[in-house]
Amino acid sequence: MPIDNDEWDSGKVRPLEDRIMSFLNKKDGVNCAFSLVSIMNGLGYEVTKEQKSYELAAQVRKTLDKLVEEKKIEKKVIKETMGEEPYYKTVQSTPHVG
Repeated sequence: MPIDNDEWDSGKVRPLEDRIMSFLNKKDGVNCAFSLVSIMNGLGYEVTKEQKSYELAAQVRKTLDKLVEEKKIEKKVIKETMGEEPYYKTVQSTPHVG
């Protein structure tokens, strides 16, 4: 599993949940949505057809599902040319109108 400079400097790996949230929040204030493969690539994982890649994808998907349940991120199935794919993005806070 690749680590970022903060993890290198501290000598500790952040939880996968924190790494995913950090990746999803990195787009300079633009709330983009990403597929599972895009998130894995963004975290530095190599997505291949090997068994280890499938196991890692299952772990990342489980973490994404947990974040959806906790309402930290949103999930939406998007129609694509070759079928449908779930995409994930951070939950946008709605401005309070008072």
